[in-house]
Amino acid sequence: MLMKRFNRVLIVLFLLLFIIEPLTFKNIKASENEKNIILLIDNSGSMQTTDSKRLSLVAASMLIDTLDSNTNLNILSFGDKVSYAKKLQDKPSKEILKQQLSDIKFTDQNTNLKDGIAEAEAQLKAVIGEKIIIVLSDGKEDIKGANMEAHKKELDSIISDAQKEKIKIHSIGLSKQSDKEALSNISNKTDGDYFYSENASGLFDIFSKILGNINGFYTIKQYITNGKTEEKIKLSSYVDEVIVKIASCEDRFPSVDVMDSKGSEISSISENRYKIYKFKNSEDRTLTISTKEDSRDSVIVQIKSKVSIGINSSSDTFEIPYKVPVNLQSVLNTDKQISDLHMYKVDEGKKEEIEKNNNEFKFTFSKDKPGFYPVFITACDGNDNIISAKYININVTDNPPFYYSNPIPEQIFKDKAFAIDLKQLDSSKLDSASGAIHVKYEDKEETFSFKLQNGLLHADISLKNTGDVKISSQITVMKDGENHSYYLPYFKAKVIDSPQITLCSVIYNKPFKENSPVDIRFVIQGKDKVIYKQEKISLYDSSNNHLKDFFVNPKDSLVTVTLNNLKKGNNIKFLFKTESDIKINSEVQTNLRIVSSGEYFWYRYKVVFIGGFILAALAGAFVSLCIFIYNTKVSKYEFNKKLSCRSSEGGNRFVSVKLTNKYKFCYLNFIDGNVKSDNLKQDNLIGHFILSTPDGNKIIQGLRYLIHKEKIFRIRYVPKLKQRDLKGNPIGPMDYNQAKAIRIEINEEIITIYFK
Repeated sequence: MLMKRFNRVLIVLFLLLFIIEPLTFKNIKASENEKNIILLIDNSGSMQTTDSKRLSLVAASMLIDTLDSNTNLNILSFGDKVSYAKKLQDKPSKEILKQQLSDIKFTDQNTNLKDGIAEAEAQLKAVIGEKIIIVLSDGKEDIKGANMEAHKKELDSIISDAQKEKIKIHSIGLSKQSDKEALSNISNKTDGDYFYSENASGLFDIFSKILGNINGFYTIKQYITNGKTEEKIKLSSYVDEVIVKIASCEDRFPSVDVMDSKGSEISSISENRYKIYKFKNSEDRTLTISTKEDSRDSVIVQIKSKVSIGINSSSDTFEIPYKVPVNLQSVLNTDKQISDLHMYKVDEGKKEEIEKNNNEFKFTFSKDKPGFYPVFITACDGNDNIISAKYININVTDNPPFYYSNPIPEQIFKDKAFAIDLKQLDSSKLDSASGAIHVKYEDKEETFSFKLQNGLLHADISLKNTGDVKISSQITVMKDGENHSYYLPYFKAKVIDSPQITLCSVIYNKPFKENSPVDIRFVIQGKDKVIYKQEKISLYDSSNNHLKDFFVNPKDSLVTVTLNNLKKGNNIKFLFKTESDIKINSEVQTNLRIVSSGEYFWYRYKVVFIGGFILAALAGAFVSLCIFIYNTKVSKYEFNKKLSCRSSEGGNRFVSVKLTNKYKFCYLNFIDGNVKSDNLKQDNLIGHFILSTPDGNKIIQGLRYLIHKEKIFRIRYVPKLKQRDLKGNPIGPMDYNQAKAIRIEINEEIITIYFK
């Protein structure tokens, strides 16, 4: 009974696990796909001056209203202390977040960014999914009475921890007094973006861009109305979603409306100082944005496209010194063919079409003056309808500019040393200069230090791993007693195994004639072949005399080199040399044999000579055999038979018939009542036998005998008198082998002759 209860308990537990486990797994998966954002807002007193109209809080409120259901947000303020209403893991509601914004008064005396990031990081560690911090600050860290050196070390440790936790930190410097170097350094270390705005009205655009980048939206239009009455925006059916954000830069409700060319109603969300339009799109359309009265309103139009624009940068926001060129390329990520696809860039208000090469659009960005330069890229179809868009935010600094003396190669060979040199692009005097090359693989990093040599920052590089890498240079210079540190834009490269081939000789089964064309064949061993392009190889003899150059392609498994002036010798050795980076075996030994003209002639025709001799010998022996057979068989052939002759008178006797090559006739004569044979005389002739031999000379007759034996001889009987067979039928000439008994009537006497 106890066992039955125990089994029932096990079954119930199993069923509960079966039901609960998938639900738990599903919830974990959902959490892993969530985006978790913490917005850190500087609550120091300086913000009252920097953001007197509290536009940062209006921008934050708009951020709250544009969140999707898969994004969690919390708002923290930092200054004297870190303040928040609820922790992120408790998923504070929009109402709670907006209340938290209203509680921010910009009254704190200190700017303790370290504690703010530490609390944000702690809250993000407690959740699952993508983790992002957005920092807004208008000044430098300043804590009265604190040891700032120790404080900075603690902040560096927190940032390092954020790197390990893969927490991305975006930073926004508001006003010229903000600590650009510290904020950009934090973002660079955590793969975040650094933004800069001189005034608070720029925060509408920056917040929209950050959230847009997270959720796949890009700003295609951003302006302050300032009396501008109407703007038309043409959208392609490739645009999937549209958001129009309108906010007053003054303390009032915005006076801007949005109309759709399709006549459909566009719903909006509104607060005291802003309104947000958001709708789905599936066809070409034109939006008309109109301003009813003279006002100063921020207008931002964002789209999410079914296709995206990709650029060769890890981030849409980066920092470079003045005079440093950045080679940028953009591409529309789609498999579909779009008729008359073209792209524009807007830089400092100037719109230019980007040069197209195949499916890539390339341009170079470089500025001679420091400043913040947003570059706007749009992709359009043949009707100039916007397909997709992208913003690149480039902060050009006044840091002493260094740049690469020579381009970094797109392909780098593993374990092969090469140098990277950076030269200074201006003439400013520096106290010192140093830095490092960072080579980032997917899961590891290699670092190499720069040393100042002859006015150049020099680094010797030798990479130990293969794979796709991003190469960036970090530069630190001291000028007028002040440190400047920055990163150059990264380059993409591929680290590959060093090219190498091993050439082996084929086996030659015949010699070649000296001073004649010879096809030399080299086999490329597959297991040792690493080759990416056509390689030129020089061929030398064992005395280091250049013979010929030849080429090896990646798909080759055998190469043939034709040489014309090889000298006599055996087991010839060849040497290989190349001017490229390919590693190749220095020599190869062959079994190649080069012979003189006489030796080569004998090699070519010895079979004919030997075969002819053998055939002649066999023919001679065969002829001798035929002659021998003629002499022993044909010429000495003898036909010797005895015929039985019976007379009607009762007599019976045998008659011998003998034929040879000498006596080819044998006559049967009837003499004195008897049949007698004679090879010479014909006397009262009854009939005769004749021996016929084959035509031809001795050789032919011997050959015929060899084949047919005695069948070559023909013995015939030719009757003289009227004769009949035993049945009374008359007979004529006949072969001996077919002869029948015959009867002859002579002088009233009947003679019967039996041939066998």
